[in-house]
Amino acid sequence: MPALEQKVDVMVDMPPPALSQPAALEPQPVPMTTGTVQTGIPIAPVKPSPPGTPVPLTTNPRLFGDWGGMLPRLKRVGLIPTATLVTETAANLNGGTRRDATLVWQINTGLTIDLPALAGIPGTVQVTVTKRDGPSLNQSAGLGFLQFPQGTFGRGRITRLTSAFYQNRFGPLDIKLGRVSPGDDFNAARGDFMSLYLVGSATGHIAPNIWYNFPVSEWGGRIQYSVTAHQSIRAGVYQVTPRNIDVKHGWYLGTGDHRNTGVLIPFEWQRLDPFSKRLPGLIKMGAFYSNLRLPDVVNDVNGNIRQVTGLAAVTRRDHIGIFANLRQQLVLPKANGAHAVNIFFNGTWVSRGTPVNERKIAGGISMTGVVAGRPTDELALGVAEGRVNDRITKKQRTLRAAALSTEAVRTSEFMTELYYGVDVMHGLVVRPNVQLWIHPGGDARSPAVVILGMKTVVAI
Repeated sequence: MPALEQKVDVMVDMPPPALSQPAALEPQPVPMTTGTVQTGIPIAPVKPSPPGTPVPLTTNPRLFGDWGGMLPRLKRVGLIPTATLVTETAANLNGGTRRDATLVWQINTGLTIDLPALAGIPGTVQVTVTKRDGPSLNQSAGLGFLQFPQGTFGRGRITRLTSAFYQNRFGPLDIKLGRVSPGDDFNAARGDFMSLYLVGSATGHIAPNIWYNFPVSEWGGRIQYSVTAHQSIRAGVYQVTPRNIDVKHGWYLGTGDHRNTGVLIPFEWQRLDPFSKRLPGLIKMGAFYSNLRLPDVVNDVNGNIRQVTGLAAVTRRDHIGIFANLRQQLVLPKANGAHAVNIFFNGTWVSRGTPVNERKIAGGISMTGVVAGRPTDELALGVAEGRVNDRITKKQRTLRAAALSTEAVRTSEFMTELYYGVDVMHGLVVRPNVQLWIHPGGDARSPAVVILGMKTVVAI
């Protein structure tokens, strides 16, 4: 597929089971608190709490239980370790430049420090390290998708410092400062599908040069104000420098060069149980602004098409975007967890100055217990659309009309994923899936592509 003016191989997935503020997962009828969304290992029901209230990490089921009694002892002194392995295998049945199958994987280790228990001082500290590896099927098979079929791929096959922050609550205020990722607190979405279209903070997928998702960290923080027990607002400030996304150095802790450093300022409003007190739900709406210097995706310094003139691109510093997320339970599960029905919607749009993609829209539905005797297994269907920057589309049409290019005119790409999640045992979930990609790369002339996949999540 011809290049779309800039590389798009830096998109990332959601983190593994959350290490700070988990959101309650289907199929359990629990309140969906704000913060990082886990990758789909069910957690035990918890009592309702105000937005932003941390959920004890020991509610997460683990493959090795309480580590022979070690975890309770560590928790008593204020130390809560975590370790999670995610693998994603994908094979294309057709399309691309070759038939291939690849495995990408991620291991995530973290430590939550409960300062009151450890030292008698308020707040918590979180440190997280992530290692990713494996080749992307999108690249190895030459599929040319706008988003990855394996969402865990991205930001380099290296070890990174994913977080190192301090968090504390002062009445209705919740503050988080340090090495953080904006996607953990803003525009966060469910993370149990495999395709990048259906997981994580979508803003970081279509504006990857501005918004750095997990596993990248940067200096910054956010403040959240709980208006009521079910409603909150939050705002953040993050330093954005390309040094943070260097695929050779995952432990950069500097502040970058002032000439190519900017800020990202996101805002978000959140409402728990927006439609019914009986049925858990979460709705979020937000926006962001960034002043990072980036090259225009089409125009040169004189306002002409730089692909024709060969001149340097004009620099832009006015990046904005809006986003929304919805998760809603439609049917409460039975006592054994079966027959819970949930829906979700994610939508993101960014300004057209510098990104290759201008929007991403996704939605879907899931149900537990569709197979007799398997009450907590889950069947889920997600659909999505990704749109190429309309300015790129217009440029391609202009150049083709003038016989200056044979490049395909690219518009929208569509993707559907169906998975069946098997709750094998505590701490182990396996999700075989099939993906159908229509108009790969946004090229309506390209035939549809079918991918078979398998996602495995292990909480150790």
